[in-house]
This record gives sequence, structure tokens and C-alpha cells, in this order.
Amino acid sequence: MAKAPSSLLAFFKNEYNKIDEVGEIDSKKVYSSEDYVELVKLDDQIAKNNIEKNQVGLNGVVVPEFGQDGMLLRTPRDRYQVNEEIAFAHRFRQNKGEAKEKPTITFVDDYRAIQEQSSGLIYTTGVVGYTIGRTEDGNYAVLKVETIPDNVFVNEFQHQLNKDDAKLMFEVVSHYKHTGADSGIDLDSLFA
Repeated sequence: MAKAPSSLLAFFKNEYNKIDEVGEIDSKKVYSSEDYVELVKLDDQIAKNNIEKNQVGLNGVVVPEFGQDGMLLRTPRDRYQVNEEIAFAHRFRQNKGEAKEKPTITFVDDYRAIQEQSSGLIYTTGVVGYTIGRTEDGNYAVLKVETIPDNVFVNEFQHQLNKDDAKLMFEVVSHYKHTGADSGIDLDSLFA
């Protein structure tokens, strides 16, 4: 296959680099639905220009996994897409304590309860809420986990964070769920 001109390679590398991932799953990048479509279009354009994926810095080889009976187990993917409206669905309540207490929020990420909230009834008598605040060193951390009664959730958890802040809170909750640590993580350096 003929090698593509360096200016064309530079153009496609630049186009791929303009698209930011939402996160990673199993060392594979995850993109929003809109960005995933743009990546598929770019993949099509590099194929039409006889450019191999590895020439623009992408993994060009994806090996499928087969079972003992020879059946395909997994469709090979080099990236994933996610609907951010579903993946980062949440509600929160701002907790206002005494003046000397640091402000916190109680964060709920139960998708089914969030979907049913507008009806006034949810599928369970309580949902898990993560109280998030800053630690002594200034990092965000899950300070407390509690069960929020259904009527309290329906009536008091009416707010949503903007997309970037929601991603940060999901990172804090995910860190807590996987490590059990309430020492906090430095999100500024994590997302720098």
C-alpha cells in the first residue's frame, strides 16, 4: 500500500486528537455518541485515502475472541461509545449545616429511581446517597453513605450538576466504590 503524504497524515492525526474521550473501560477509550460518530466518519475517510489506522496512531489490529466451539465470543472493539445522559444521570441535594461545617452535597446515581422520580413514586423505599465534600487536604471524597427514604428523594433531590462537574462526582463515587477509601482524590490533577 502506498504511503500517504505526511500532510494528509498530519491532518488526520490532528482531527483524531481534537476528539476527547469521556473515560476508559478495560483500557479502551469511551466517547460520547456524537464524538463516536465523528470517529467512525474519520475511520471511513482514512480508509478511502488508503491510510492504515496505525499510521495515524490508532490500534489497527483488533483480535476477536472465540470460544472452544469456534463461536465468536465478543465483537472486537477498539473504542466504545456511551450515552452521557444515561451514564451520568444523577440528582443531588445541597446540605446546609452549621456555619462552621464545610458544605457538602448528597449525590444519588440510581438511574431507575431518577427516571421514576417525576411520577412521585419510585421502585424502592430508599436509594443510596453519597455525601460528598472536601477533606482536610482539599480533595473531594465520599464522607458518608446513607439510605435516602423514597419520599425524601422524590421531594428534595431536584438538582443536577453541569456535565463536567457530574463527571467529577461520578469519579469520586467510583473511587469510593472500588477502594472503600474516604481519604479523597485530587480531581484537579486527575483531570489535568
